[in-house]
Amino acid sequence: MKLNQCKLIKILSFFLIFLCPFNGIFAQNEAECEKIVQRVMDCCNEKSLTKILPYLSEDFSVAGHSGNLAKTIFQQLVSAVGSIVSYHKKESRVEADKLILEYSIEYSQVGKKDSVFIFNKDNLLTGAELIKIKVKTLSPEERKIEYNKNNIISVPIILAGNIPLVEVFLNGETRLFFLDSGAPFSILNSKYVEGLDKSQKKLGSLQDVTGNTSISNMDIAAVTELEFAGNKIKNQKILTLDMSNLEKSLKTDGIYGLIGYDMLKEYDIFLDYSKKTLVLINPEHIDDFIKNNRLKTNSKLPCKMISHIPMIEVLIGNKTYQMGIDTGAETNLIDSTYFNDLEYLLQNKQKDVLGGAAGIKKEIYTGELKKLIVGKNVYKNLRTSFSDISHLRKRPESYDGLLGYPFLSSQPVLISYKRGEVILFK
Repeated sequence: MKLNQCKLIKILSFFLIFLCPFNGIFAQNEAECEKIVQRVMDCCNEKSLTKILPYLSEDFSVAGHSGNLAKTIFQQLVSAVGSIVSYHKKESRVEADKLILEYSIEYSQVGKKDSVFIFNKDNLLTGAELIKIKVKTLSPEERKIEYNKNNIISVPIILAGNIPLVEVFLNGETRLFFLDSGAPFSILNSKYVEGLDKSQKKLGSLQDVTGNTSISNMDIAAVTELEFAGNKIKNQKILTLDMSNLEKSLKTDGIYGLIGYDMLKEYDIFLDYSKKTLVLINPEHIDDFIKNNRLKTNSKLPCKMISHIPMIEVLIGNKTYQMGIDTGAETNLIDSTYFNDLEYLLQNKQKDVLGGAAGIKKEIYTGELKKLIVGKNVYKNLRTSFSDISHLRKRPESYDGLLGYPFLSSQPVLISYKRGEVILFK
């Protein structure tokens, strides 16, 4: 009996010795995880994931999604909620080997929310819920466009400032849409879509030129019929976005959506802002179009498609830059990393505000670029903005900026997506 009692005492002593340091390790883990939560808050203040990326686990998930989509959603969240006003930790608990920290956080944009952070045994963040969101997805298979088979399709353009608008037949009514070749998909303005739950915070993965990767308040809605230039979408789902701020900045009500690259990609597109005309051309009939309209070519340039953006080379100073072409850009745009290099070529410099389709505004530098050469064409004093477009330049193949209205309005332009060619006419 005494021998058994001694064994029992030794066993109990072993467990006591083991448990004491374990509690210390757990407390240390929680302290480390709290520091990582603080890094997430820094990300909210800076609207960037840079500080938190090394602390995300391989199986990190947000709103039921993992992998790159989870990181995209997380980036949109930290950009959308606003900076941190105040916070306090409400609870910590362990469930299924995961440490769960729950905070009450007041964000400048969305107010006070309960936010949850989940960590694995290696102190890596495996899940985060800054706010409750609903993430919907729309696969390419759910979007089918009946393209107009005519060889030449002429479309009038209405200019609202430097923004081109076109007429679209939507559910039995003629409506104005923003012509934005820089948008991969056509989108409806949620302001005019009935039946959407506008109280629910929604996020989309579209990016705009202001450098903010969060175009928030995106949703998916059903459309009975949408027809642009004879191209039709019938009884399908389509993305929606609150474009009220775009209407406000243009002082133009009744912009029901935007026409994107998906409606243009099957054609060569001809833009003549002086005549306020867009022409969609069957690529096999481009020579006849040029001949019949007596167009005289000034420069013919190869272009490379970077996703849905055609890219050409331009010469600024003594350096070549890769520039995308975008009908939705009100101004020419160059990444801010080149501002110091090109500042000597600018005149009438000033600070300005750039707005994207999302309505998010950003302070930028603008000026008149003294000289820009594209092919044989020399452009002087083109209005140009410098802004952070690093989100566009993180791809394996990218561009240094965008050519928008100041360039496109300088002469008639033809863009051939299929042949990889841009023609500038006299």
